[in-house]
Amino acid sequence: NDVEIDRVHASCDAPDQSRGREADGAALFGNFDLPTPGLSNTLDLTRENLILQSLRITEIMYHPAEFPDSEYIELRNVGDMEISLAGVEFTRGVRFSFPDVVLGPGAYAVVVSDINEFEAAYGDGVNVLGEWSGRLDNDNDRLRLEISELNAAVHDFTYRDSWYPSTDGDGYSLVIVDESLRAETWKESGSWAAGVAGGGSPGISSGFFVFGGANQEVDLPAAATLDATVSYGSLSRDAVTLRWSQQEGPAPATFGNRDNEDTVVSAAVAGRYTFVLEATSVDGASEAGVVSVIFRDSYGAWAERLFGDAGQLAAQSEADPDADGLSNLAEFGLGLDPGVWDRGALESPFLTPTGELALVYFRPYLSAATRVVPEVSSDLLFWEAGPESVSESVIWTDAEGEWVQAEDLYPYDGVTPRFIRLRVEAN
Repeated sequence: NDVEIDRVHASCDAPDQSRGREADGAALFGNFDLPTPGLSNTLDLTRENLILQSLRITEIMYHPAEFPDSEYIELRNVGDMEISLAGVEFTRGVRFSFPDVVLGPGAYAVVVSDINEFEAAYGDGVNVLGEWSGRLDNDNDRLRLEISELNAAVHDFTYRDSWYPSTDGDGYSLVIVDESLRAETWKESGSWAAGVAGGGSPGISSGFFVFGGANQEVDLPAAATLDATVSYGSLSRDAVTLRWSQQEGPAPATFGNRDNEDTVVSAAVAGRYTFVLEATSVDGASEAGVVSVIFRDSYGAWAERLFGDAGQLAAQSEADPDADGLSNLAEFGLGLDPGVWDRGALESPFLTPTGELALVYFRPYLSAATRVVPEVSSDLLFWEAGPESVSESVIWTDAEGEWVQAEDLYPYDGVTPRFIRLRVEAN
């Protein structure tokens, strides 16, 4: 006969958790932030938790300009308690087992490719913990830093040379923008910046710089939240003045508080806007960070802006107040004015040098609810759309939208008539 020895329903709400008895042999189960495979559930993991919370990779020199073997990875204890690095290892990208050393609060340490080459480039005043085996890839590489006994990742992310080209052989390092963020954000390009110090700054603060935040898109009439980060280096926050300004855009934008790292900004007109946060120290040093926001137009916001009341009959999507044969929806989707006769505003179709029927048209920055769809036909009765029938390529962009070339993919034979049109559809 089968005899049931034990039963458990396992479910964990977060990645990298395990579930087990609160103490060996206890009746109650719980989720463990740190799995303990093959170890007692009563194991004191205070030291390991401190490592996971406080040890961070803060700078990577993966492609030096002058000394090819002076690659380094900088780490910092970003917490307020000292941590022991015993049992910590790099297991992907490069391989390195950390010695049993203590890293104090705020302290830096580096591991390097070649100590002699590193000291030739940076001197011997940096806290070097040792040499790794392997080599950092100049294009992209996955780095995994872990507590090996628990297989618990401190970091596991891939950096890419395309993030900031100046870090790819031009003498600049990748530096983390905000070391207080969750470790999962290290995989995002927006969490990094190109260092301001030529040659890098191993073992010390990466200096005074501004990261404008991640580029974003919002649908009107919503506002955008600008989330910048300023690294003050050796400066105090009180010694630096912050100021947001608009660099580009089809119309003036409105800021919330211009003097904060984080602020909100709204726009009355759809388009691509560029904003700059400038940080100026009392001694005149200045750094700036740039961020781009695309405010995408919705039909409701457009109608409200042009007609004053989106509910009136003249503002309805199927209406044609200027009697030019184009509905409001078509005028909206193609960036036209519903109060101006512009039936002939579209460019005429043409043949490409290889004989394909093509059409160039302007497409404003539209929300996902509205699409401009090129269609092709041989008889004006049955129309085809989609990537198998029509190719689309953006040939020019500006603050107000994109110029798109649509090409008929039907093989040109010189006999079959072909037609191309644009259809504007809304969800």
